[in-house]
Amino acid sequence: MPSTDCLIIWIYGSISVKHCLIRYATRIVLSGTIMKIITRQLAHFNCFIILSWLLWPVHVQATAMYRWVDEEGRVYYSYTIPPEATKLERSQLNKNGLTVKTMSAAKTKEQIAEEKWLAELKEKLRKIREKQMNDDRRLLSTYSDVEQLDNSYLARLKTLDDTQKQVEVLHDKLKDELKDLQAQLSKAKELDSIKRLKQFILDKQAGIDEYAHALNQNTSEKEKIKTEYKQQRSRFLELLEQVAEQKKAEAAKSLD
Repeated sequence: MPSTDCLIIWIYGSISVKHCLIRYATRIVLSGTIMKIITRQLAHFNCFIILSWLLWPVHVQATAMYRWVDEEGRVYYSYTIPPEATKLERSQLNKNGLTVKTMSAAKTKEQIAEEKWLAELKEKLRKIREKQMNDDRRLLSTYSDVEQLDNSYLARLKTLDDTQKQVEVLHDKLKDELKDLQAQLSKAKELDSIKRLKQFILDKQAGIDEYAHALNQNTSEKEKIKTEYKQQRSRFLELLEQVAEQKKAEAAKSLD
């Protein structure tokens, strides 16, 4: 038997420690002082090995597995996604190999352009619907019945008709005055008279042109109001029908 000052040590530990030390393990007879130093160093080394072993599963579990298929139908599995695969649809798998998340493929230029066009179209339609709702509210708040709407538009058209008649009278008057000035100019002999008549003719012609422009604007305005009148009247009748149906439904609901 060895003395109490000596100790026989059989070194055991983790797999990593065994691989490093087992081929050197022998029955070593050491003094008590040397044994304490080696024991302390081995304790530190084993703590490091144990901590590394405990942390290793956490690192593995934190790394996601990805699956994707390339353009040629080949399937790939990897913990990292290469740059050429970022444009492809890919799946993230859990430790059991089940899909937990799917990432869509990168959009093509055509898809991006189409989405932009659809977004713009959607915004335009939204503005149209919003304008229609505002017009409907204004229509219902302005007129209480169809007769009131008719009278309003007929009054506007009558005002335009009266204005047009007045402008036509002034227009015809300027045309007659222009004819008189042209006749005087043909008979004038003095230079001052000729110069003065030419200026009068220019002024009359400018007035005639202005009245002609006003008559054209008046005609366009009348056509615009007639079209608006027809549309507003049709829409107003639809709204009145909707309001009547809504009141009827509310009345029936209150009876229940």
